[in-house]
Amino acid sequence: MANVNEKRGTGSKRLVWPADESKGKQSRGAHRAQQIVEIALRLFHEQGYASTSMDDLANAVGILKGSLYYYVDSKEDLLFLIVEHVHDTVTSLLDQAISRDDLSPLDRIVEFVRLQLRYNASNITELAVYHHDWTRLEGARHDDILRRRRANEAAVIDLIDQAKKLGEVPKAMDSRLAVAHTTAVMVWPYTWYNPRSRTSADQLADSGAEFVRKALAS
Repeated sequence: MANVNEKRGTGSKRLVWPADESKGKQSRGAHRAQQIVEIALRLFHEQGYASTSMDDLANAVGILKGSLYYYVDSKEDLLFLIVEHVHDTVTSLLDQAISRDDLSPLDRIVEFVRLQLRYNASNITELAVYHHDWTRLEGARHDDILRRRRANEAAVIDLIDQAKKLGEVPKAMDSRLAVAHTTAVMVWPYTWYNPRSRTSADQLADSGAEFVRKALAS
């Protein structure tokens, strides 16, 4: 991870998720901002968002709490940053799968499962914080994430309905239940998968994707 730049809107006032590219030496402020994001993610994961205070964050970063407020207005800024980053990444993976004109509707669903499982396996901490705590967001932030989650769900339902028309999926299948089961296959490995195990991220992704294919087609 590299630079942290300014972000506006419903997110935090000065932070964005650290980029995966390096553009030379970081400024002192950018380095500190990146440090705050990474430590917030770790603390939210280890002790829970609700149990983490701004004092905890400031002490872990090694700055005064007043200095922490230079970067964020509240710890919810940091939670929203994490949640938004995870959601935006998953949406990008879904868009990538949907755009595969060379694949049938069922194959696009399977590709999405494979892509998301591979991402999830490499980002267990982010996924844990997202799924444990996104509902703690308030007001417009909560409503925004909920709206986006429903939009992604609707997109997968549409793929299942397309697959039904082509005979890839049984017409009697409940599309919403099918999406719920498919989502469980993609999401729940964060509760048990160990990146240091003998099962690689690719193996997890391929296994889960084929499981979903057989379940939907049966």
